[in-house]
Amino acid sequence: MAHLVLRLLITQTLGWDDAEQTLWAQELSWTYGVYQPPLYTWLVHGVSRLTGPGVLATALVRYGVLFAMYVGLLLAACVAFERRRDVVLAVAGYPLIYLFAFYAHHDLTHTSLMAAGIAVTLFALFAARRTGAWWAYALLGLALGCGMLSKYTFGLFALSLLAAAWLTPDFRRVVLNRRAWLVPIIALAICAPYYTHAALAGRSAGAVAGVLVGADDATAPSDRAMAIPRAAVAAVEFTLPFSVIAALVFPALWRSGRIGEGQGEVRRLLGLQMIIGTCLMALAALALGAAEVKGRWMLPALMALPLFLFSSPAAAAIGRRRARAYLYIVLAVSALAAAARIGVDHFEPRVERGCRRTLPVHGLRRPVTEMGFGAGEIVAESNHLGGNLAMLLPRARVHSACPGKGPVTVPEPGARVLYVWRGGPEPVPEETGEHARALGLVLSADREATRTLAIPFRTYPRRRAPFTLRVAEPAEPQAGGRPGAAE
Repeated sequence: MAHLVLRLLITQTLGWDDAEQTLWAQELSWTYGVYQPPLYTWLVHGVSRLTGPGVLATALVRYGVLFAMYVGLLLAACVAFERRRDVVLAVAGYPLIYLFAFYAHHDLTHTSLMAAGIAVTLFALFAARRTGAWWAYALLGLALGCGMLSKYTFGLFALSLLAAAWLTPDFRRVVLNRRAWLVPIIALAICAPYYTHAALAGRSAGAVAGVLVGADDATAPSDRAMAIPRAAVAAVEFTLPFSVIAALVFPALWRSGRIGEGQGEVRRLLGLQMIIGTCLMALAALALGAAEVKGRWMLPALMALPLFLFSSPAAAAIGRRRARAYLYIVLAVSALAAAARIGVDHFEPRVERGCRRTLPVHGLRRPVTEMGFGAGEIVAESNHLGGNLAMLLPRARVHSACPGKGPVTVPEPGARVLYVWRGGPEPVPEETGEHARALGLVLSADREATRTLAIPFRTYPRRRAPFTLRVAEPAEPQAGGRPGAAE
């Protein structure tokens, strides 16, 4: 809740990921490029319809997803652990993982949604083991189906969890239970329409893999061979600083022997899932030829680490003093993360680069409207600028000249278009010029069709952000209109 309030108070500019989602969520679609499955964008679209596009809509989705993740983890730990203190210590470990302590509050979208899917899946599986109730199996199918619509790598988690369950006697009985047929039926009913549509649209697994690896793919055999050690480094990176803090405060937890001890079958399941998941991630990195393996990519494999660690038999011997010190560290790290967010957003304009979260985009609303494009066709130079314009001008139809992995949209044929970019009128950004030429549009040389702005940053007025607004018209004359002048 504190981070939600901070997000609403610090800056009214959308960050990169939130801006992309706002840009894409202008329309409800089966698919949004080959970037990721559409569930997160659907959520942004739905909330934006209620609140209007912008910071509030994206913040509600972001923190709604994180809230669901923590509720899922708390319920999973309550079902799995006998001691309530172990529940608190395990769930408190997640704010010590950098991904959740800081990164998830300003950039992550699909990854956070996948984390929520993993948490609810674990709770549903533990509940099915304990109760055998139909609702637990139905929830498991719901979580798996939504997880497959959150991010493609959720499939690696689901596969590793199934393998671990099969190798764990108690959970093998869950898989073989007569009510288990509910799981694939519900999961497929949720995710099969999207994947069927994607397959019919010609989206191959290779195309998706190429987008995931991007420009960092390794082609040389020696580079490919390094994918496995990179995955090992990424696995360690994902756990920081939680793993270091837990090792210092609770060293006995790391010396507790076999994975089947402690909370018994639950610990065995989680340990096997992490081992199998890490191996699958390493093999996927090797197969895709990833020249870089990022720490956050290991989330499907290692998200269960705090739960696994505090299911150790050594957890029963944790003294009050150590437990209290650990919780104080959690509070201190959380406060430090909040202070860092305030500091970064306050001092970012003083740095001569980036400034995505503090870019003074609100100064664009009035001049764009005065030029007659408050409800017109607008093309921004980037997804970030496009998303912020979509927030400022909800009646306009905003596109991106450089959509990247996202969907490609174009203005209505024959329409006058306003191009907006960050910087002076000359030179025209390369992607912007190519976009206009591809649509048969000519950027007007008329001074009245061009505006240059220098908008001061809110927290550092001495620095100004330059913007250019320039009208483009069809190259050929239109009935009742006039041709655009060549540059």
